[in-house]
Amino acid sequence: MAREFLRRGDRVVVCGRGTPRVAAAVAALQREFNLNSGGGAGGGSGGGGGGGAAVWGTACDVSSPNDVRALGAFARNKLAAGGGVHLWINNAGCAAGRGALMDADPQDIAAVVGTNTLGTLLCCREAMRTMAAQQNGFPGNVFNVDGAGVNGGATKRFAAYGATKRAMPQLTASLTAEIKDAGLEKRVQVHTMSPGMVLTDLLLEGSEPNTRKLFNALAEEPDTVAADLVPRLREVDGEKGSTYIKFLTTPQALGRLALGAPQILAGGRFFDGKGVRVKTAGAMYKRNGARKFYAEEDE
Repeated sequence: MAREFLRRGDRVVVCGRGTPRVAAAVAALQREFNLNSGGGAGGGSGGGGGGGAAVWGTACDVSSPNDVRALGAFARNKLAAGGGVHLWINNAGCAAGRGALMDADPQDIAAVVGTNTLGTLLCCREAMRTMAAQQNGFPGNVFNVDGAGVNGGATKRFAAYGATKRAMPQLTASLTAEIKDAGLEKRVQVHTMSPGMVLTDLLLEGSEPNTRKLFNALAEEPDTVAADLVPRLREVDGEKGSTYIKFLTTPQALGRLALGAPQILAGGRFFDGKGVRVKTAGAMYKRNGARKFYAEEDE
């Protein structure tokens, strides 16, 4: 998504748990878009040129209140010249320890809930406080990302993940009500975003061959999803209230399943009939089948 925002001339802050990984991602984006590099405070990295596209990155564990506060300060500092923080996307996700819940390591459960639920709560708080203090004449928009389980269906072998995603629309509704009570509708709005099935580490790690064939019909590469969603996120008018942006609606998903039956049975689009990744010439891939978007990207 950062690439799509940069492609449209936006100023972007990205974060991740580890400083080396964030620095590598920022450097790759700067090379791709021919942006000037520049140092950042607080362990941050990145930069850009003039008032146009720019990217910075900083390490952040979203389950840490101190880290999230530091992320907010970093974003406010870096984006001040462009009018402040206009969009904040809570995209961090964890699905550690797939398997039956009663067999799960308690630390894995804590990691999933800490990232997906606590992290989203802390980041919403920071983003809302940041935007409420801005005086841009239009609302800033916060997006919470849903996932499998959001509609209440079973998420066998990753129950904790599904439970955290079930909470996203409810959280958005609660925060929207709080914003209205505080009279801050002209400063900030909270929305939900649904990227659908995306061929990332989160989806592919530990996935089984038969499940992978299903991805041929329902899943998409990250850049395909981003190219669809980013323009729509940028166009959201917060003055019209909260909204739910979806890459793939339920009728569209059912249509894909019906039309994609041959690929599900025989394979061929992303995975062959045995669930082995079908690779595109010139692309780089991780062991789990997810594409690499720059050579230094971690396995």
